[in-house]
Amino acid sequence: MTLQNLLNKLWEEDPGYFRLKRSSKTVIAILIIGILSFDAPLLVKFFAAITAGFSMQAIVGETRKAQVYFILIAFPIYFICFILGYLSKDSNILSSSLLVILGFTAIYIKKLGPEFNLGPIIAWSFAFFGIILPITSQTQWLTFGSLAFGFLISALVYLFIFPELNSKLFYSNVSKFFKEYSIILQWLAHILIHKVDYDKFLVAKEKSKGYLFQLTVVNGDITQNHNETENLDTVRMYQIYIKQYALAKVVSMIFEAFDHLILQKLTISEIIRSHLFTVFAIYATAISNIEIRHTHSNYQEILNTLAIMEKNLGDFQEVLLSCIVMQKQSIIALVNLNLGLRLIFKNIQALEQIYEK
Repeated sequence: MTLQNLLNKLWEEDPGYFRLKRSSKTVIAILIIGILSFDAPLLVKFFAAITAGFSMQAIVGETRKAQVYFILIAFPIYFICFILGYLSKDSNILSSSLLVILGFTAIYIKKLGPEFNLGPIIAWSFAFFGIILPITSQTQWLTFGSLAFGFLISALVYLFIFPELNSKLFYSNVSKFFKEYSIILQWLAHILIHKVDYDKFLVAKEKSKGYLFQLTVVNGDITQNHNETENLDTVRMYQIYIKQYALAKVVSMIFEAFDHLILQKLTISEIIRSHLFTVFAIYATAISNIEIRHTHSNYQEILNTLAIMEKNLGDFQEVLLSCIVMQKQSIIALVNLNLGLRLIFKNIQALEQIYEK
């Protein structure tokens, strides 16, 4: 297996941004517990690590405030479930009843939404641990202290190491996406005027496409992990993500058209090349001015952007229709460029309409 095949295999097994981030934080929490409790009994390390690992998986909240509220409510519930399990372990009836009641409660709470899927199961798990783990009266307080220590480390690591501020990250990625999009269009405008080495073009193309799709994939994960209640912000984020994904796909189509044109050594008429340069340059400038935020966009700027883009796109289409018959070798590439530019315009227009509602 070559190195490239190995990298491709690892990429296919990519767990996704959020799973990887949560897993990393879980490992960090367990390592911190191991370091801080280096001289402590093995029992303390074991219970604290189990507690941090399990409790970390169920924390939810779209804002820092919501995450703190969840921790303050859920972690004491987990602790109480463990104590109840411990207190009922000597009675088969009590322990079985506790597990059945918590099991039915977990199934019922799941109906409230996907963000509640893990919490009730984690609570049931802590009750189960309290029942099955060999805790004696001599070690019970040490065990309870270990649990509290694990909960504390889990909460601190979750809140302060790689903090999960999803909405803020989403809109930050959107801004980076449009900035990179503008840079790509400026670069393509430059290629129309200046010759470029084909191999260098391929390398730069893959790097730019990879960055755009990386930002898009992360935002896709955010929309999937976002609270699925039908509030305005959730709907808006999903709509923006759809347009971001579409724009990333459009760039791929435009790159393929340029790929063909470069192989043909840009054998297109000067008038088409001139208009294409103008359109790409204006699109790049216009898109660089787009600003999308949590509660607003620069609405008037987007309207001005659309007006400029529409006028120049119309001019290019007129020139293309009048000259395309003479461009037999490049006709498909030019048609794809025209389609790509129109799709960019349509998606930017749709972004403006999202904030118009």
